[in-house]
Amino acid sequence: MKSYDERKEDLIKDILFMKNSTPEMIAKITKDGIALYFKSLRTFGRKSKVTRETLTTMREMYKISKMEGRLFDFILDNLDTIDIDAAEETVIKLDKLNTQTYESYDAVLGEIETAIALKDENRALKSNKGIPSLLTNKNYANMVVALTEDIKNVRKFLNYEDEFWEFIKPFERIVPTPAEGARIQCGLIPITEPDGKTLSRFYTVVPKVIDMETAFIALDLYKKAHDMYLMVGKDYTGYQHKPSTEEQLNYRDYLTAQAKGITK
Repeated sequence: MKSYDERKEDLIKDILFMKNSTPEMIAKITKDGIALYFKSLRTFGRKSKVTRETLTTMREMYKISKMEGRLFDFILDNLDTIDIDAAEETVIKLDKLNTQTYESYDAVLGEIETAIALKDENRALKSNKGIPSLLTNKNYANMVVALTEDIKNVRKFLNYEDEFWEFIKPFERIVPTPAEGARIQCGLIPITEPDGKTLSRFYTVVPKVIDMETAFIALDLYKKAHDMYLMVGKDYTGYQHKPSTEEQLNYRDYLTAQAKGITK
């Protein structure tokens, strides 16, 4: 088994390799795109959707490569403070997305070439669903910025009263487990008075926040814990937890705003 330092060194090498590979992809897309742009100009004219799509393909790939580079730089800059497992997993996902994105845009250029050869301007070019990329899926950028999130940030975001945090403190346990394990190991355990109805206290078991998934799990559990806190001393029979939908959406928007500051 590799040591932490060895894994960190390998991860740095992988990120640098991917950063150096992207310009080669961009160069190929640009070279092919420019050639097809002039062919489309001669065949369909400047206002043709085929001609415009050629330009769009080159512009979008450039934007994506720029975003990807900044996200990789963010990981490298924070590598000493983020969880190595979470960082490795995120980089793998970014690499897979990068491959999908390049292959999809390359296929678009292939369709453009066919449209020009057939002189068929109505030929389908790009899927209406869009190409999987950092431009069409903000979740990837959110995953990267969430690598620097921790339990304190989640608590600060929720902004619950100090009395709540003090109340759960003696009965709280933070478990160092990834999201998959957290969904099994973490949760809330209510304790009632001898009457079996009145809520006396409860145990709160949350995951250590190391990435976006564990952050969302912790946020959900803290929201439910706060709801339970408001039930202490009351009849707990048949109590149903309310979903943390609003909090989750707001937290996603918070991560998106953080990501924009990095990728713009």
